[in-house]
Amino acid sequence: MDSNNFDPERLLDAIWEDRCSFGMPFLQATVDGDGKLNAKIGAAGQKSKMNHRGWLKVFNAAGLPAVFEPEMLLWLRCHVPLGAAFESVCIAGMRRGGGATWSASMTIARGMQEASP
Repeated sequence: MDSNNFDPERLLDAIWEDRCSFGMPFLQATVDGDGKLNAKIGAAGQKSKMNHRGWLKVFNAAGLPAVFEPEMLLWLRCHVPLGAAFESVCIAGMRRGGGATWSASMTIARGMQEASP
């Protein structure tokens, strides 16, 4: 069953394409030994993805590295379910104090299935 039904076109139709932009920020974060979050934008040269060229100059000038992604809507449809699956398994493994269970591994498999266009 395919439930990958994110519908950004509906938003574009409702608020007009020239007033709407989609993107995916790149943020790398870790939790240190004291439990504090250490977040970095643009780590290792990675850039946030955006589907509107007009915003690239603004983001880059603000120190938020960004790059144009012509297939942003498809990218969002595929990356988000997969990312959510991986993150949920990581959290479960940390809480458990060990690796992923078979059940958690199946969560990733379902995320992969949902990420397929």
